[in-house]
Amino acid sequence: MRGAPKDIKSTKGKKPIDLVADISSATLQNELRMSLESESKCDFMMLKTPLKKTEKSLALPVTFLSFFNFIYVILIIILFPVWTNKIGRYLIYVDLSLGILSIILWLRTQFSDPGFIQKPKNVDFLKLM
Repeated sequence: MRGAPKDIKSTKGKKPIDLVADISSATLQNELRMSLESESKCDFMMLKTPLKKTEKSLALPVTFLSFFNFIYVILIIILFPVWTNKIGRYLIYVDLSLGILSIILWLRTQFSDPGFIQKPKNVDFLKLM
């Protein structure tokens, strides 16, 4: 979980996956087995809480933009030609405007400071205690 090699062997030739069976908790056994057996290709999507340190990567933004663009391509190919009346054209403009607004707000949050609490420079922690 903290970056140790998963395939290292003990002096008796056992790997960490071999020692999972010695744990009494079935839940912990399952979690450790899942963590040790395979490396997921979709860890960046945070579908479940990772048991290891996560690092910033371009995988999530690229995946988001791919899905987002795929949805708009489908809208342009299938729905927009069907919406030919006055209300339909209005819906096209509203939909495209909201899509552009979504991308702008996503970019703003993607490149903004996440807001981690930072230690004040001129304050001594021991004096606060």
